[in-house]
Amino acid sequence: MRTRRTRGGRPSAPKVSRENVQAVRHAFESSLRGDQAPLFALLDRDVAVVDHDLPDGGEYHGVEGFREWAATWDESWEEWRMEPQSFIDAGNRVVVLLKLLAVGRGSGVRVVRDDGMVWTLRDGGAVRVEYYGSGEGALEAVGLG
Repeated sequence: MRTRRTRGGRPSAPKVSRENVQAVRHAFESSLRGDQAPLFALLDRDVAVVDHDLPDGGEYHGVEGFREWAATWDESWEEWRMEPQSFIDAGNRVVVLLKLLAVGRGSGVRVVRDDGMVWTLRDGGAVRVEYYGSGEGALEAVGLG
């Protein structure tokens, strides 16, 4: 893929990459505000979800699989909050670095950590979503770590 150059001579991100980052940012931030519609509109009907943070997380498929993964993840916590720190363009992938603040269900253990997600997009839809228990893991997955 060819990159365009800005007036200063530095390469600029291809238009599709910027659009991917904007789409993931909009879906992610809308979801955190309670509006799930942009998130589910972004998901490809055959999306694959992999949670690298869970030992037996497995892989979930399709929009219903995404819902199942999200419900399973939510059940692990008494309460939780994600604070997105950055959205990083990685070509057809977008890395979301986030701060997780949570309280374990049953244990009451408070968790504050830097997690990450990798969203892979094709033709404007998210075809793969991966969750990592560290931002470094997400960055390494796309060759930026």
